[in-house]
Amino acid sequence: GGGGLGVADQTAPPEPAFAIGVYGDGFIELSGVGFSTLENTQSISSGTFRLYHRDELSGPSATLLAAGISNTDTSLTLDTAGPAQPGDLIQLAGEIMRVTQVLSSGTQYIIDRAHCESTSQTHLINTPVHHLQERTLVVPFEPSFFGTPASGDWLHRENMSGIRLACAELWVTNVFGQSPVATNNYSLLPDGGLRTLNGGQFNFQIEGLLAVILDAVPSVSVQETVSLRDVYATVKSAPLGADLQLRVYQSGMEITTLSILDGQTTSAAVNGAELPVLQALSDLTLEIVAVGTSFPGRDLTVTIRV
Repeated sequence: GGGGLGVADQTAPPEPAFAIGVYGDGFIELSGVGFSTLENTQSISSGTFRLYHRDELSGPSATLLAAGISNTDTSLTLDTAGPAQPGDLIQLAGEIMRVTQVLSSGTQYIIDRAHCESTSQTHLINTPVHHLQERTLVVPFEPSFFGTPASGDWLHRENMSGIRLACAELWVTNVFGQSPVATNNYSLLPDGGLRTLNGGQFNFQIEGLLAVILDAVPSVSVQETVSLRDVYATVKSAPLGADLQLRVYQSGMEITTLSILDGQTTSAAVNGAELPVLQALSDLTLEIVAVGTSFPGRDLTVTIRV
């Protein structure tokens, strides 16, 4: 966009645009900072990113709505006291709200609706209430940086493993002050945000014909706490006459169940977004609950991606 190169800034910068990507090694990548016009961008010295996210490694939210709310209600009641303070953001499904008051010893919030460019929604009783954390990153820019070829290639990577990013804000600052705040919303994505996953996977493999068995394979040890991407199973030869049914456990507690349907070779993938996290020093085990009655199935692989 036009006309700012070589012209001294006269006022604060225009509103920026930006992009955020996530990668399988726990990093987010900030990039794509640009403007519809380059006027008043020559003395920009820094950009401030404010990231609102939940910590997946602390596990699913333990706080639920005690009663449903409509898309116009300005208060909500929790089943247990929450940790929010006035000014904090919370997320219910795809909507982000700002808490303005905390009442009744933390079990009631007065709220402003539809923050971070989300939309007001109706929320049913027992909807999880996620309390968002805030992280601020300040990145420097060289004078007269924007409008140069280097500005199109700019990126900044930040290690934020195990989070789910609900929304992000950016403003830039020049000698005259701060730009308007730009907002990117991610709460309406299928997982309710951008997830930063570690990458890698655990595999259980059983060669030959399958049979009902409690400890189907030796246990696998988890070395560090990680969130789950998904879990799925495949066989080389399909079960016939009945479904192949499996259970995956973490230290004796069931994580999820999988089914390879009669005549099929692949199960549906179970999304790990709402599954328990894998805890460091825990053990993963597999149980075969049922096999095909005419043919049990052969050569099983269960994949747990993180």
